[in-house]
Amino acid sequence: MPLVFRLLALAAAAVFVVAQAGCSISDSISASVKSSSSPFKWSSASSPDGEDGADVEDSDDAGSSDFVSDVRDYTVTYVQTGAELTAFGSGVGRVAERHGISNWEAERDSYLAIGRGLRKAGVKPDELEAYKAALSPDDALRAQEIQTGYDQAGG
Repeated sequence: MPLVFRLLALAAAAVFVVAQAGCSISDSISASVKSSSSPFKWSSASSPDGEDGADVEDSDDAGSSDFVSDVRDYTVTYVQTGAELTAFGSGVGRVAERHGISNWEAERDSYLAIGRGLRKAGVKPDELEAYKAALSPDDALRAQEIQTGYDQAGG
């Protein structure tokens, strides 16, 4: 079984145990994303700290693509746990930091990736409106970028 799947299984088991102990799912997701053993660390081809020997600076397109994939995957995991959205932004921020992005909220790719993740997680169009309102309050451009990402991921 590949390392990523083992880590995901371990994270799922940890979430179950923590939930059984009475902690909120949001807290457990936040803790697992903060940990250095997060499955998101290995979900892209390269890491910003150069652990795989790749120089992220030399590959802006690949880095952006990896960032989008990681934010999409983080969004899917977050939605599937049913966690409150209050800690979602800080989790996306940690994913962005791993890719050398200090202000994910200023990146169009962030919102496109969130939209793709929402589609991949099985969010229905009527539910999407609630997510857009929560993730981009009073910002029609960001809401549209989430919608565009969602539409692009359609199938």
